[in-house]
Amino acid sequence: MHLTHVRNAKRSRCRHLVAVVGAFVCASAAMAAPITLPTQLVGPQTFIDFNSLTAASISSGTVVISGVTFSGVSSVIDTDGFPLTASFPTFASDKALGIARGAGVVPIYTITFAADVAQVGFGLWDPNFAGNLVKAFDAAGNLLETTSPDAVFSPGQGGADYLGFVRTTADIRRLELTAGFGGANGTTLDALWVDNLSFSSNPVSAPGTLALALAALASAGALRRRTA
Repeated sequence: MHLTHVRNAKRSRCRHLVAVVGAFVCASAAMAAPITLPTQLVGPQTFIDFNSLTAASISSGTVVISGVTFSGVSSVIDTDGFPLTASFPTFASDKALGIARGAGVVPIYTITFAADVAQVGFGLWDPNFAGNLVKAFDAAGNLLETTSPDAVFSPGQGGADYLGFVRTTADIRRLELTAGFGGANGTTLDALWVDNLSFSSNPVSAPGTLALALAALASAGALRRRTA
């Protein structure tokens, strides 16, 4: 009777482990990872380089290109007119669309896709201050992910960082970019210009998820064999 009880308890632990693994795999279906290089995007992408735009102020605050709506924008700049402190030609070159440096209320630069996407990446031209954020939301307005630039370049110089997300399901409908504060008094809002936007609805499988699940199941099987 005691031996049967021990076996049942161990089998129960095995079933619990399998259930935990199953829950982990299911949860992984909604997981994602920020990216820092365009080569981390997988498969064909829709690409917007903004080079058809003219460098100028934008009074309407809204630009629509290839079904993507860019809201809260104030200007198009020619990045080639700035001296570079770092050379990232695949991140930003020629025209870029965004918000100029200023003061006052923090503007929200919004990129809204016509349909949900699973992959998105872009060059962020000339981040100068800390505190810049990029947030991904689903169609219902739920926050999915947040990332920020790795690089910060000296004001008056030029450079670009690369930001984006890859997800295991197509659920990103909108990106929101908010500028950080900096300058002598910490009251100047950073400029944020986007270039070379790439996006795709093709999901990316979660690396290592299946291997972890199989390893856990193998451990459960070994435990059963030892206690049989």
